[in-house]
Amino acid sequence: MPKGHRYEELGRLFRKAGSHYLFLERDDGGVWRLDGSLRDQSLIGERVRVVGIRSDFDLIDVESITRA
Repeated sequence: MPKGHRYEELGRLFRKAGSHYLFLERDDGGVWRLDGSLRDQSLIGERVRVVGIRSDFDLIDVESITRA
């Protein structure tokens, strides 16, 4: 999974205490850290679709987060 690749993932949105990131727990397993997504805090705990570009090992630069 190279950096710069565009991803569309489904899963549950959550936030870890003390972190300024939101996280996506993927339906297929694994967790992505999401950058630029604090505006989407109202979706925490819900199943969502995240679209964005991979910019680090576990980090996606978010283009959009929507209810799935």
